[in-house]
Amino acid sequence: MRSLWMPAIVLVVSMAAPALAAEPDLAAWSSQARAGTIAVARIDLARLQGEDVSLAMAMLRGQISTPTPITNEELAAAARQLADLGAGRCVLLLGTSRDGKGALSALLVVPVTSEAQGREVAKALEQFAGASTRQELRVEPRDGVVLAGPAALVEEPAAPRAELATAMAAAGDAPLAVAIAPSADQRRVLTELLPSAAPQLAGDALGEIVAATEWTAVAYEPQRQLRIVLHTDSPASAARAEAAVTGWLKQLKKTLPRVNELRPFAPLATALTPKVEGDNVTLELAGDKLAALDAAIRPAMEAARSASDRARAKNCFKQLGLAMHNFHDAQKRFPNAAITGADGKPLLSWRVALLPYLDQGELYKRFKLDEPWDSEHNRPLLKEMPAVFQIGRAEAIAAGKTCAVLPIGEATAFPGGKGLEFKNFIDGTSNTILMLEADDAHAVEWTRPADLAYDAARPLAGLGQHFGEGFVALLGDGSVHYISSRAGEDVVRKLITPAGKEPVEWPR
Repeated sequence: MRSLWMPAIVLVVSMAAPALAAEPDLAAWSSQARAGTIAVARIDLARLQGEDVSLAMAMLRGQISTPTPITNEELAAAARQLADLGAGRCVLLLGTSRDGKGALSALLVVPVTSEAQGREVAKALEQFAGASTRQELRVEPRDGVVLAGPAALVEEPAAPRAELATAMAAAGDAPLAVAIAPSADQRRVLTELLPSAAPQLAGDALGEIVAATEWTAVAYEPQRQLRIVLHTDSPASAARAEAAVTGWLKQLKKTLPRVNELRPFAPLATALTPKVEGDNVTLELAGDKLAALDAAIRPAMEAARSASDRARAKNCFKQLGLAMHNFHDAQKRFPNAAITGADGKPLLSWRVALLPYLDQGELYKRFKLDEPWDSEHNRPLLKEMPAVFQIGRAEAIAAGKTCAVLPIGEATAFPGGKGLEFKNFIDGTSNTILMLEADDAHAVEWTRPADLAYDAARPLAGLGQHFGEGFVALLGDGSVHYISSRAGEDVVRKLITPAGKEPVEWPR
């Protein structure tokens, strides 16, 4: 249930994705809270190791909903750049949107010490947003901070709430800090919705916890300490909250092992024990117990991150498949592998030819189609690669390279680099690969007329490996699949040929 930031999610995330941080400037972030803000996450990138930053970016990416997908590596690269600018202490404000649909909104607040630093930070964030690929993200410097988020949220009037600041102060100075303080109305909605919305997380018991607590603070220092504080209005309320937490953890011990994606987090329910301390209920882990639990959960988060990145790549391929079909509707064939000159010399990639069918018509118009990809005019456009082609390692993407390629060869859907018509797919479009994911060694500049030379003797050569032992493939019917290397060379060989007239069976 991504529309609600709840204690259960924080418990899971705080163990698996350590990355939210020491107090940058309390007044700066607290003055930027919005009416719908439920939680605040502090991020001190400078105090975290690379692995922790990467996992943190995965967690944060999961809370930021944009029409254009954001990769973990893109977020990690942006994080490194902010840290280099001396602005590694960031705050993420999370809450419900004003549209009444309950979607989660996320506003990044980066405190700065000068106008000059603010301009540099804004420039870095704008480069990340990408004027041509993420126009839905707004970056705006203000007094003492730089804001980044959806335009409507950046423009929304601030509505500071003391409870959020109080909860964050209770988290102390830790490399991870999360404060949750729903308003009375938000608490009521959460209490009503959780039983049905989060049954796998024992939502009924979780609703009781939300109803009993005023705010929750989470402080986490990787490998050293996890401390969770649930604040109530009295010792009597704290006793009720402690009973609710105990009951919730008891239910989780039964439910988490039954759900594949949640099973790795089952040790949390056993390791945490609530304790009443005045008006508060605390849960704490430290030392070897925390290190062991963190080690057990981290691989699960890594696997989840890989699955998330694979899903994003498949979504990009689906968009490209739709564009391919729209091109076929207009031109009565799939695009050729290259835009050629009058002499037949390849000048630009099919990826450029596809731009008008990807809502990138303005970018398409800026190319000189009668000049090569690396001409004085065309080469600067390499840095404006649309997000749909941004598949591969961050370093390659930064260089304008993509791993979205066509298999080129006589026994492919692009014999001699020519795009076929539907009637040429004798084996059926659902049994023929149009496009596939190359490995990093075979990434190419997205505007360059270059793809993957298909070798029938080694059909798996140069493919995938970004998201496990396999590769993402777009078939002629527009469907997208992740094909495991275990499917074997013979299966891939048959899927590459559009008219091999051989039956093919493979797990979909």
